[in-house]
Amino acid sequence: MIGVFIEPEKSLKKFIIKWKNIIKLDFKNQKYVDHPPHLSLYVGCLKLNDALIGEISKKIQNFGEIELKINKSDFFFNDVYTKKDTIFLKVRKNKKLALLQLQISNICKKHLIYKRKKKIKFSDDVLNRSYLKYGFPFVGSHWIPHFTIASINNLKKKKI
Repeated sequence: MIGVFIEPEKSLKKFIIKWKNIIKLDFKNQKYVDHPPHLSLYVGCLKLNDALIGEISKKIQNFGEIELKINKSDFFFNDVYTKKDTIFLKVRKNKKLALLQLQISNICKKHLIYKRKKKIKFSDDVLNRSYLKYGFPFVGSHWIPHFTIASINNLKKKKI
């Protein structure tokens, strides 16, 4: 798996780590709790080569700054990947961020290890179409930019 991520600035990074540590204390080891703070632009099974790295690096360097503003904390209940409840900080989507994600995804889809073969089946047709086209189910208007805190088993039944 290859991922293209945005790291948060220093104060937001500290805030995310603080909440990851709180979750770790209250709920022990949960999915994503040990992952470094990041916003995923793209994650997929790609042929890693110098051309791919060069294309992505050039696109990011020439893209300029993107303003990331946190809207609120939120949940993905029954997360499609973990089947747990994922707590995250929602980033306000903006045109520049959405454009960068689309451009990175278009670069990456040319380097997929499996070209448009069904490897994962999602219950949502939009996710399936995105996965088949890009190798990542969250590309396009349905993408919710966010910083994950953790994915917790049966969060709805627990109190934070």
